[in-house]
Amino acid sequence: MVITGLLVIFMLVFTLVAAISILSITQSAIFEQLTFFEAVELYLIESATLVIFSYLLYRVTIHLVRSQNKELQ
Repeated sequence: MVITGLLVIFMLVFTLVAAISILSITQSAIFEQLTFFEAVELYLIESATLVIFSYLLYRVTIHLVRSQNKELQ
């Protein structure tokens, strides 16, 4: 359980690093100009996106399981 939580946290960090790298390569954002608060903002946006996506995936899964159970009965 703890490992899963750590993987989720580090996955967001790796995604943030990848996003910054891509933005630096395309020169949409230069890493030297990225402040600490902007990096935190990106991290929070990615965290919120992950939470929303996970919740929606959970709701779709619950809906599919319930509809499968009704078909089997």
